[in-house]
Amino acid sequence: MGKGPQTGVDRVEQAYLTEILSQNAPAFGLVRSAFGFLLLDRAGLSAVRDGLVDRSRADLASRIAWR
Repeated sequence: MGKGPQTGVDRVEQAYLTEILSQNAPAFGLVRSAFGFLLLDRAGLSAVRDGLVDRSRADLASRIAWR
């Protein structure tokens, strides 16, 4: 999730994430952050998807890591 407009890669990742979250199966995702690798559950993946849709949203960890 960058600060500029969505790229083609962003849109493809968002489509994959939306499809994964639409399935009725356990969902986990491994993401790299400023704090290292994080394993996200369904709620975490939903938050990532919501951040891709509304790029003005930034969680506390992201704001701290950015500085």
